Amino acid sequence: MIKSSYRRTLYAIPILIGAFGAWSSVQLMLLPRELLPFDNPGKERTLDELEILKDIVGLVGFAFFILVWWLRWRAAVRHNQQRQAAARGEGNAKPIDLTRFAHGDSRLALPVTLKQHLAWRSRLLWIIFGVVFGIIELCFGCAFLAVRGDPQAATPALLLAVQGILVGMLVGILLLMALAARQRIDVTEEGLRVRRSGFGRRIRWTDARLFALVGVNSVELAGARGIVRFSRLESADLVKPTIPFSEYTRQMDLLVSLVNERTGLPLYDLREKK
Repeated sequence: MIKSSYRRTLYAIPILIGAFGAWSSVQLMLLPRELLPFDNPGKERTLDELEILKDIVGLVGFAFFILVWWLRWRAAVRHNQQRQAAARGEGNAKPIDLTRFAHGDSRLALPVTLKQHLAWRSRLLWIIFGVVFGIIELCFGCAFLAVRGDPQAATPALLLAVQGILVGMLVGILLLMALAARQRIDVTEEGLRVRRSGFGRRIRWTDARLFALVGVNSVELAGARGIVRFSRLESADLVKPTIPFSEYTRQMDLLVSLVNERTGLPLYDLREKK
């Protein structure tokens, strides 16, 4: 047996949206009480249409997020079953021919560290964020022109506050992308240590029970007590290594060969088939 690959986020999603969805559901179920004249048969009771719409949208949103969570849960369960079967040498997963990762008699000199980070000078990155920032400024510029004759003095201040929040969220997304893009792989004689998104995990060569390609360009080395995953870049458009890309590709190939040599495990392909 190897450690389960279930992510904690699969448990956290229902907790995060449960309160919102439950509240919307309760409000929707109480609609008949608000609309029907239970206390006074001769009295008509009405409810604001926007309030009804808000409750319905909340309930539909809750159902949508539960559906997304359920689909992710099913995918995680299916993937874990494939991993467990591959670790036992069973299932339909076939080992990958490792000769394509060979570079003659070259070996990875240990210890070695491989790093990658967000490509801050990437033209594509700044084009994307420039377009989004431009759309935000254009929309709020038009909104300011539309309310310039509004007698309510609080309206411009409210627009400025909302604009500031959106720009702040855009900057926050950029910083989260920078954090998610950071990866450090330390390869030693004892094992492999990977640090991603600020969290580090380690596995010894002797503890490894499964070596596989998973997800999109991700490699997993799993044991009974731990799992390490690291990404392998196919291009340097948005994320780039700290060394020239050709040398990075060569070292990643040698790392795959080294893991196979130290653990004696074949490399399985557990990626989702399209």
